[in-house]
Amino acid sequence: MSKGRLAGLPPPFGPGRWQVLLLQERAHNEVEGQVDSNDGRIQQVWLANGRLYTAADTAVQVDGQLKAGVAWFFVDPKINGAGKIEGKVAKQVYLAVENNYLVYPAIAVLPNG
Repeated sequence: MSKGRLAGLPPPFGPGRWQVLLLQERAHNEVEGQVDSNDGRIQQVWLANGRLYTAADTAVQVDGQLKAGVAWFFVDPKINGAGKIEGKVAKQVYLAVENNYLVYPAIAVLPNG
């Protein structure tokens, strides 16, 4: 079977799956599009040394251009006198890259913060 051969060599594990069902490979019509930069939801949170650490996607201006960037921050949580959870953003930083985008941030924290 000559289908699926590369430079005249047979595939190393037999015909590809498409070859079992089709006589000839279908056209590849994939196109490049915009990169999905998430929707701003926080994907993970770490509790370390009494603080909550996290990062989220955000829009940033870089040299007048709107880009996908990252905001990372940590929160000092507490339980108020009424027994409700409150928090104060202790630090927030925005990250951006000139001529590029930052997407799907992840953060990890050591136990000491």
